Amino acid sequence: MNLVALGRVLRRSWWWVVLILLAALVGGWLATAATPKQYAAETRVLYALDASGSIQSQLQAASLASQRAAVDAQLVPTATILAPVVAEIGDPDLTVEVLTPLTVATAQATVLDVVVTLPDADEAAAVANGIVSQLQTRAAADPIVLDPANPQAPTYTYTLTTLLPAVAPTTPASPVLIINLLIALAIGILAAAVFLGVLVSRDNRVYDLKRLREVTDAPVVGTVGFTRGRKGVPVQRDIAALRAALLSRASGAATWLLTSAGKGTSAARVGGPLAASFAATGEDTLLLSTEADGKDASPGLTDYLAGAAEPAEIKAAAPVENLALVGAGTRTDASHDLFAHTSAPSLLGSLTNGTGTVIITAPGTAESADATTLARLGGRTLVVVTAGKTTDDDLARTLEALTEAGADVAGVIWATRA
Repeated sequence: MNLVALGRVLRRSWWWVVLILLAALVGGWLATAATPKQYAAETRVLYALDASGSIQSQLQAASLASQRAAVDAQLVPTATILAPVVAEIGDPDLTVEVLTPLTVATAQATVLDVVVTLPDADEAAAVANGIVSQLQTRAAADPIVLDPANPQAPTYTYTLTTLLPAVAPTTPASPVLIINLLIALAIGILAAAVFLGVLVSRDNRVYDLKRLREVTDAPVVGTVGFTRGRKGVPVQRDIAALRAALLSRASGAATWLLTSAGKGTSAARVGGPLAASFAATGEDTLLLSTEADGKDASPGLTDYLAGAAEPAEIKAAAPVENLALVGAGTRTDASHDLFAHTSAPSLLGSLTNGTGTVIITAPGTAESADATTLARLGGRTLVVVTAGKTTDDDLARTLEALTEAGADVAGVIWATRA
């Protein structure tokens, strides 16, 4: 997986990763809370055979004690030991069948460890101590003769000393919250990794100029960097460079239609500063927008095309000298039909007559038909592509729609963060 692509996706979707991890941890906590608690009571017993005498006899006694511990370890989880213990406790829910898999005995040399795990801590301790009592009873009833060939040889009995008596545990052996949380976290990390992998594989945003040139043959006529923040403004030198690039492509009066491809920077955010830049050079400039502004109820382009307003009524002076503004005006569901009407070219010609440069901004083709309709009226079209926002598909669909509409696509404008 490309680490750069992963970093981009993670920067954009980090909160999803946080939610996945939190959901996993909550799931681990809920699973712990819902799982019945089990308490493990442990007891430890030392086996000894008191055989005084020669060193050989003592070594033999130690070996027999070790063997006895090993035999008892296998005997503990059987009915032979457990049945009397169950009968003594008297719990009808506690049977040998239930207790057998919950009882573990392990012998190491002459030491026997017995662990009993049950939902009731007191009962677990009682069973563990009961098992030791049974082992002691059996050992006392099983005398050992070290030298069977000698009728006068003394007999010995095993001594079982409790090193660690079983007590009722206060902390459950399972479920263990920290372990469950770690398991849940590992599952969450795996799920987050899969989620990010899917996002990376499906991410077809255009992040750099190299990728942009791979997905389209349209020339990049300029790059406009915007300052940081949601309402960042374009860098003036970039706008000046874009204006110079457009002047080199069209001598004399020119009309430029700007639209955007997919999500990202709107055409108006580039078109406004670009028109102001043309006007600052002394060029009579008209900025015409079809993007409706809900805050502006003044007459605009649609009112003029509908015959409800005169050019003088819809043109507004801008703070910049030599620049006139025409807003979208009253927009309805049928507004784009006004642009497609046979009278639209002559009306727009009358509106722009005598203007050196006309900048028209329109929503993306996925949002409305304004751009494709206006593209038929002449002029050259520029498509705004936003780094990290516009996708391959967005750009391809926009260019296809404009081409099918007969637009003269002059190129794309690359919008980035400065």
